[in-house]
Amino acid sequence: MVSPNRSEAPPQTDEACEPFARGLACGAQKNPWHPAIRGKNPAVKHEELTGDIIGAAMPVLNELKPGLDEKLYENALLLELAARGHTVEQQREYPVHYRSHFIGKLVAGPAHQ
Repeated sequence: MVSPNRSEAPPQTDEACEPFARGLACGAQKNPWHPAIRGKNPAVKHEELTGDIIGAAMPVLNELKPGLDEKLYENALLLELAARGHTVEQQREYPVHYRSHFIGKLVAGPAHQ
């Protein structure tokens, strides 16, 4: 089956459009972002939190525009998440051990609690 070209007009027959109307993609795989099944897919964990993070990221990107250093977006996203009532930590560190010996630390990106 050929995947649909987004620049082409969608098929006009109900039969051709019917799988997409049910939230199915080519090959009958469920599309978790389709409105018909959004909120009803157990495979998407923390859907509300994910939506909040994406909702905070959009104004950051719209205001700062593409092309800046990643750290600037990270800092702005933390401010936006905090303004929306979320508790966040930036650059959390974790000790790394090998055979009971400390070998260094892992610095993770922003963490949400």
